Amino acid sequence: MYRAPAGRQQTKKRQPPARLPRQFLSHVKRWSRNGCNFVVENNQGIRVAEIRKGWARCKKIAMQMAEQNGVALDLTGVTPHTLRHTCATWLMQGSANKWDAAGFLGMSAETLERVYGTTTQTTRNRLSRPWKWGAPQTRPLFQERESDVSH
Repeated sequence: MYRAPAGRQQTKKRQPPARLPRQFLSHVKRWSRNGCNFVVENNQGIRVAEIRKGWARCKKIAMQMAEQNGVALDLTGVTPHTLRHTCATWLMQGSANKWDAAGFLGMSAETLERVYGTTTQTTRNRLSRPWKWGAPQTRPLFQERESDVSH
């Protein structure tokens, strides 16, 4: 999926193409068969160029749902970019391969290590201490396939 429009000048906040997860790709293919031209489009089939209003509505709905379920939720200052930071943190905490994670997030492995590497070491230190209810169960978020290892 191409996130940056064609012809847009590259900035420090890179937006390289993102490989879609297999499960999501099957939905995109179905949407395409049903007449959708863009991954994110409005009801008239026009590509969404600005997400500001939609993001505000998303946050409003999330806070309403949280309130209905008795959960205190403050999304003040939360942006789509915040989710990228959360994703990076979770990938590193889950011991993902840093090269795969960096490619998925659209940043260099060096940036990922510099910005999120300390978080990972802190988390590993914290998780390595015994918990009275037992150790957390973890699993790799990215697994190498045999065909990837042979190259």
